[in-house]
Amino acid sequence: MKLNDYLKRSVNAFILAGGKGRRLTYKKSLIRIDNKPIIENTVCVLSSIFKNVSIISNNKNLYSYLNLKIYSDIFLNSGPKGGIYSGLYNSQTEWNFFVACDMPFVSEEVILKLSQFLSDKYDCVVPFINNYYEPLFAFYNRNCLREMGNSLKSGDNKIQNSFGKLKIKRVNETELGNSIDLNKVFININTKSDLINLRKSMLKE
Repeated sequence: MKLNDYLKRSVNAFILAGGKGRRLTYKKSLIRIDNKPIIENTVCVLSSIFKNVSIISNNKNLYSYLNLKIYSDIFLNSGPKGGIYSGLYNSQTEWNFFVACDMPFVSEEVILKLSQFLSDKYDCVVPFINNYYEPLFAFYNRNCLREMGNSLKSGDNKIQNSFGKLKIKRVNETELGNSIDLNKVFININTKSDLINLRKSMLKE
């Protein structure tokens, strides 16, 4: 089976949209970039790759207009790690792609390159850019459920604390290639300053 066919048929995708966004007074996912909410662009990109795209959020009314399945957190107030756990728990596929809702430039090309490393040898396939993991733009296998569930029950909400107990494929810049601006792909918006700087940079392009 060709890789694209495998992803369409056998991998689910989830958008993590449960963040409280304390540093912003509005929902990050609904920030408009090029006159379109970030989350709508993300749905568009993911839908071109995966048949089933869902959202993890405790605010179902906010995203009901997207006509996607929306799953609530199983572990409340547990951050993105809890969102990943909820997605894996509700998924019917072994491999699943997760992405944060505040990334304006989700790249189909990077997702496809990451997917080339999916293997029974790994539990997660995670970008490692500028010496940092990007755990909110990554593939996770349902094998992660036990470790993540146990750590969440103990109050450990940090994703990377589980990496030492899972089989990680760390994908670096060289493996992703140089045909795309990775720094742009992994931009996320956490503060008003982030948004202002992003819009300034877009004006210069």
